[in-house]
Amino acid sequence: YYISGGEGSTTLTSSGNTVTGNINNGISVWAQDSSTLTASFLNEDTSTNTTGFTVTANSSAQLDIAMGNINSSNNTVNGFLVRNQNSAQLLMGIENSTIASNGNNGFDIENTSGDTMEVDLGGGDRSSTGSNSIYSNTVVDMKLNTGSQLSATQNWWGNVLGLQPAQTNLIGGSTIDSS
Repeated sequence: YYISGGEGSTTLTSSGNTVTGNINNGISVWAQDSSTLTASFLNEDTSTNTTGFTVTANSSAQLDIAMGNINSSNNTVNGFLVRNQNSAQLLMGIENSTIASNGNNGFDIENTSGDTMEVDLGGGDRSSTGSNSIYSNTVVDMKLNTGSQLSATQNWWGNVLGLQPAQTNLIGGSTIDSS
């Protein structure tokens, strides 16, 4: 569990961890209270937890997070839960990762902040190359709430035709570019 709070800036680098079998989250990253957190996660395995990775920006915080070679599979609820709340700013890029066979959603992305939220799974402003494998999640592969926009190009969706509408739950005008 990584928490950044207060007025300061923090840089976090994490690599090579295996966090499995927890009854709660595998890895949680939380920036709050006007803090600035810049984080990098590489080669992490967050499988067989309740939720593999939880990423939250809250209360005017700024969170800039880059991820690569993440395995977040076979979790009982979500592979990733991503939340931007209460006037926060969340910038996130993920590439070369596997998010598969989770009990609910591959990604559950919520932007209730009304402020900046950029999640790039390929081809977006965070320079993610994509190359993610996002498939076979029980409910949907991608759930986006409250008008979220997501770039997710150059990924494998478990289907040669790409991401299918049945694999998504887009709420409140949310969109996904998965071309």
